[in-house]
Amino acid sequence: MSPASPLGPPALAAISAAVERIIPSDDNLPGAREAGTINFVLGELGDAPARVASITELAMTLDAAAVTADPLRPGCAFAALTGEQQDTILLTLETEGSPELSWLVEATMEGFYGDPRHGGNANGVGWEAIGFPGPTGGSGYEPPFGWYDANEPNLPGLGPDGTTDPTR
Repeated sequence: MSPASPLGPPALAAISAAVERIIPSDDNLPGAREAGTINFVLGELGDAPARVASITELAMTLDAAAVTADPLRPGCAFAALTGEQQDTILLTLETEGSPELSWLVEATMEGFYGDPRHGGNANGVGWEAIGFPGPTGGSGYEPPFGWYDANEPNLPGLGPDGTTDPTR
């Protein structure tokens, strides 16, 4: 289920397009679109008015740059540009050190590669893309979780006191 968007439709379109260029789909691998990464990003925005305002400002910056980016379609929105044109605008903002874009890149990565329980990485497609079976390798969470709760001696060098004595 998608969280309600704190962004208006034009801002949501621009930010969704940017997220899909940060981790694009290709012929063989899914990208942010297939992983539902925008849902994670929207969830991260939540009800933080300052963050929503800064990301709305980023969307307005993207759309303003798009107005002149395509000489054949002057005045079009960022979401309507080609992927290459969008990349050029994003690269410019990255080069300029946009903190809003930095936040969006970080949130996009978290949403694509993070645990699906947190609203992104739908059906584990981000994990599948990198060959990661999930945090438990698909076997579920079963104790012992590590030396701290196992009924076995600690492995050398992993004792709670930092020694290499496996009986500690």
